[in-house]
Amino acid sequence: MERPIDRGHAAPTERLSAGMHAARVVLASAGLHLGLGDHELLEMLALGFTLGDTAELGGCSFEGLQQAIAAALYRTGLLPAPRASEVAHLVAVIEAPGDDAWTRVVAGVIHPQVDVADRGHQQTSRH
Repeated sequence: MERPIDRGHAAPTERLSAGMHAARVVLASAGLHLGLGDHELLEMLALGFTLGDTAELGGCSFEGLQQAIAAALYRTGLLPAPRASEVAHLVAVIEAPGDDAWTRVVAGVIHPQVDVADRGHQQTSRH
């Protein structure tokens, strides 16, 4: 059984791991909401689309995507409800090519105390 991570006092590698886990929760919840598997969703991100772009291209609302991400972050105990809603908007508009870069940027948004040397490209918003 994995031990819980104390985000306030965890070592940098533990905080990074928690951020990466949270990024995977975002990816999984977005994929479920959009009806896409991880592979298809990661391909869209690699092409430079944001989760929000992908939602709109697939005929889903941006707001519905945000709600799905916020609910997943809250239900998994990763973030309290107000912070989950704020983060859901931010991660839906992150543009970072490639799986690793996107995951690192999202991890940094969710757990900003994580010191990541290379978070990929800066987040940009099209919305």
